[in-house]
Amino acid sequence: MKKTILILMLSVVCTSAFSQSFKLTPNGFVNAADTTKNYVVIDVPNKKQTDLYKSSLLYFSKLYVSPKEVMTLIENQSIILNGVEKQAVKMKVLYLNPSWDINHTSNYEFKDDKVKVNFNINKISTYTGDIFREKTMRDFFNKRGEVKDEKAIKSIEEYFNQGLKKYAESLTSQKSDW
Repeated sequence: MKKTILILMLSVVCTSAFSQSFKLTPNGFVNAADTTKNYVVIDVPNKKQTDLYKSSLLYFSKLYVSPKEVMTLIENQSIILNGVEKQAVKMKVLYLNPSWDINHTSNYEFKDDKVKVNFNINKISTYTGDIFREKTMRDFFNKRGEVKDEKAIKSIEEYFNQGLKKYAESLTSQKSDW
């Protein structure tokens, strides 16, 4: 009985640590819980700023083939990633449903017990046959800021929020890959 209660309490604590998420608006990503902020903060109790920085550096180095080409570093303070995620999301265009590449910038700033994260989309593009196509926020929202393509927005939000969740899990995970 005690083990069941302990497991239940741990799962609640772990789930609440990853409850932060982003919402896509005409002005880019904002915090889903507080739309006045364009960032989320991941709480990582009992981790020093330098440890969070090093863990993040190791995590991002494993994600990219040439990490030095996509990372801008300020030692122990921030990591900026300028990446292109190939075939990241599927979105309809006319009668087709191609995979789209997302060129984005993400910024990670570190303090003791916390990491501040924000995402910016620079470009969303695809090739359909031999035709290059590109999307902007105007393709997702009208002039009044109302949603035009809800499925596409959900797909983009899901992609970035899954990445955020995996990153947050990597900061709190104690397991080793080998």
